[in-house]
Amino acid sequence: MDIQSEFRAAAVFFGSGNAQAAGQAFIDQHKLDLKVIDRDLGKFSNGEIKLEITGNVRGCPSITYFAPDTGNVFDDMMETLITLDAMRRHDAQKIHVFLPPSLTKFSPEFMADMPFMPAIFGKFIQIFEVNGLRTYDG
Repeated sequence: MDIQSEFRAAAVFFGSGNAQAAGQAFIDQHKLDLKVIDRDLGKFSNGEIKLEITGNVRGCPSITYFAPDTGNVFDDMMETLITLDAMRRHDAQKIHVFLPPSLTKFSPEFMADMPFMPAIFGKFIQIFEVNGLRTYDG
């Protein structure tokens, strides 16, 4: 399947950090016509991530998400999982996720501290039934 047909009539979310620039570059490169979905991202007073989807995704045949690349792997993972959960709750039929290198190639220091996190993150990607998983350079 070519890029044009794979992403036809899709909506797009951008995560934090470099995700919007990387996502926009991909969209421009492939001349895709994607509806950008607005969202409010912040933190609760206790530091946990808060996400509110302010755009309408219901009925979108496909949603593409460019995961965050802020340099904080834990926050990036949580933002990604919270966003995927929100997409599923809003009846997304297909979800395509683009991950930055920070969420696919974990540093030795990270692996020494949290060796189980990549497996847990991968399991959640399966649970949310992601239809396409790719990487981007942050």
